[in-house]
Amino acid sequence: MFRLTSIGAAFRRKVLHLPNESAEMSVGSKHVSHDSSMRRVLVVDDDQDVVQAVAFTLRLLGYEVASAGDGIEALDLLSHFWPDAAILDLCMPDLDGFEVARRIRALPGGTELLLVAVSGLCDAEHRRRSTDAGFDHHLSKPANITEIAELIATA
Repeated sequence: MFRLTSIGAAFRRKVLHLPNESAEMSVGSKHVSHDSSMRRVLVVDDDQDVVQAVAFTLRLLGYEVASAGDGIEALDLLSHFWPDAAILDLCMPDLDGFEVARRIRALPGGTELLLVAVSGLCDAEHRRRSTDAGFDHHLSKPANITEIAELIATA
């Protein structure tokens, strides 16, 4: 495992642990590992901070990640990046996550993808709607990256 240490402005020690070839990593208090037989993940959210954080962490775990800032861009990406899993925000402008999921499921091979909804809308009605749209899981925001990584690893 690689270790990067830096000294902060207040002389606090900060350490960033990066995974080695086995693609094992401690995220929070849990240890996450997976078979590094490259899984491809699509991360879609209109909040670029969320996209960057989730994509960065998944790349550290050894996944090949593509990202999109909206549903239309996500569907366009599928023409040259076919993922094993997609992490989709539900509330996006133009084309929401519900519609993106329905369109992915309608594509050849679309029923085989793991679809994970991530949203602040987590009441029973929105969970029902996400299931009806074809999502396999529905997580609340802010999503726990360990839970996302475990869902992808076990898919």
